[in-house]
Amino acid sequence: MNCKSLPEIIPLERFQGDYSRYQLFLYSIFLKEIKTGMVYQGLKITLRSHPKFEDKEDSFYHLTCKEDYGGITNDRVPDLRRCERLVWLRPTIMTDHILNCGDNCLKIYKKNKRIHLLNDKDRYIVVLEPRKEYTLLVTAFYIEKDHTLSKKMKDYEKHKIEL
Repeated sequence: MNCKSLPEIIPLERFQGDYSRYQLFLYSIFLKEIKTGMVYQGLKITLRSHPKFEDKEDSFYHLTCKEDYGGITNDRVPDLRRCERLVWLRPTIMTDHILNCGDNCLKIYKKNKRIHLLNDKDRYIVVLEPRKEYTLLVTAFYIEKDHTLSKKMKDYEKHKIEL
């Protein structure tokens, strides 16, 4: 891990492979650290709540499951890399990275009205969408493929925000 603000990942192995227990633990993190009290550039961060699935908000699944490219289904396929890094979301948004980690830790760019917080060293990205009265948390995920990271770096070079 390169960013000094990020905690250790929380792998499924800590739960002896029991995904049900793991998901309950992740959901408690979601409720305590993500759903309440986050702010970005002075605006409260909100999450998509609907549709709910198994009494959990839609945003929780965006943060812990793979994309459903085939349309909306009730199939929620866990993405263990997203799950492990759920604890990275709050520090990525809330930390003053320039003071804590140096100016190379987080690359920020705006593309199609969305703010992208890219940690290229740890291969993690958070996507936010500023609105008039709040900021919507769109998603966050680990970037597994090199070509995807390369594309995100090109986007950064083209659309970077000078701090």
